[in-house]
Amino acid sequence: MSKGEGIWLPSKAKVLHGHFKPHINHIKTFPNAIRAVWVRDPLERIWSFVGHLLALKEKHPHYILLKAKLPKASLKSQESIVNELILNNTIEAFTNTYSRFFNAVPIDEFSFVGSKHKYEEGLKQLSDLTEIELKTLQVNRRTSQTYQLPSSIKRLESHLPHEYKIVGDFL
Repeated sequence: MSKGEGIWLPSKAKVLHGHFKPHINHIKTFPNAIRAVWVRDPLERIWSFVGHLLALKEKHPHYILLKAKLPKASLKSQESIVNELILNNTIEAFTNTYSRFFNAVPIDEFSFVGSKHKYEEGLKQLSDLTEIELKTLQVNRRTSQTYQLPSSIKRLESHLPHEYKIVGDFL
C-alpha cells in the first residue's frame, strides 16, 4: 500500500486500515475512500517508539540500527537515546516521521485526522464520518494513559518545529 500499488480486496470490504504511508495513487485506486489518520505529540511518539524498540531489542531491525548509529554512552537509557536522537538528529527517519509520512499527501487532504490525545472524541467523529460503529479498545499499550514524559524530554519540543507544524493543530 505504501508504494501506491493496487491490492485485491473482497467486494464486501468497507474498511481498509493499517500502517501504510499515504500515496497519491490511493485516491485513484479508492475514489470513494475516506482518508483517515491518527497522530500524536511528536515527542511522545519518539519516546514511545524508543520504548517499543527497547522492549523488543534485537527482534526489531530498528533496534539494531539504534545500536549501530548511536554512541554507546547514549544507549544507557530511554531518556539518553531520545535525547541523542533529537538533539543530534542521529537517525533522521526517527525524528522526521511526520515530515516523511505526509510528504506526498499533505495532512490537510485527509477527511479525518484524529489525535491519540483525544482518542474517544476522535473515534466518535470517525464513527459518524464512516457511518460505522467503532468501539474503544485499549490494545498495544505499554504505558498507562496517565504517564507523563520526563521534563527533560518535554524541553526538546523546540528541536522538532517541523513536526509540530504538521500535526500541532490536531493535537
